[in-house]
Amino acid sequence: MVLDNTGSMAGTKLSTLKTAASNFVDTLSSAAARSADPDAVKIGLVPFSMTVKVGSGYQGAPGWTPRRRADQ
Repeated sequence: MVLDNTGSMAGTKLSTLKTAASNFVDTLSSAAARSADPDAVKIGLVPFSMTVKVGSGYQGAPGWTPRRRADQ
């Protein structure tokens, strides 16, 4: 899930986003509970403002491809 946490999301928008994200996770969790696969659902969370900040511990991890913004 990519979640916008810019200043434009202040107030009601951010509250609505939090509720929607929580409901989405609950829906996926319910679906996973009905599966025989113990890893049926995996959720990744990516908050962003102007850019996405990935902790240094994840840089270089398998599948990680750093990209520059188009305007740089």
